[in-house]
Amino acid sequence: MRRIKGSPNEEDTCSSPSRDDHVPVYTLVLVLVLSVCTRFYKITEPPHVCWDETHFGKMGSYYINRTFFFDVHPPLGKMLIGLAGYLTGYDGTFPFIKPGDKYEHHNYWGMRAVNPSSIYAYL
Repeated sequence: MRRIKGSPNEEDTCSSPSRDDHVPVYTLVLVLVLSVCTRFYKITEPPHVCWDETHFGKMGSYYINRTFFFDVHPPLGKMLIGLAGYLTGYDGTFPFIKPGDKYEHHNYWGMRAVNPSSIYAYL
């Protein structure tokens, strides 16, 4: 224990941080690292279109290609998917016709990695 400078009462003291004060920070970092590792583990599998990717991937491609389309739902999630695809090198040419179509040479992992549910996980 040490005295607080300028304290009128000599009994006023503060303790220096102990190792136990850092436990919540270490726990938070551990959970964050584990969550990122489990999120990105085998992100490229399966190498074909999965269920909702037929819709959201297609709309992400529309945003990348600046093609007009109408959707009744708010656009932010699809815009984020399009932005993730654009930033990771996806060119917006895959047709996303039906589940099970092979991606072949298209760079699709970015749109899987950065989707709206992932953003909530990172927060």
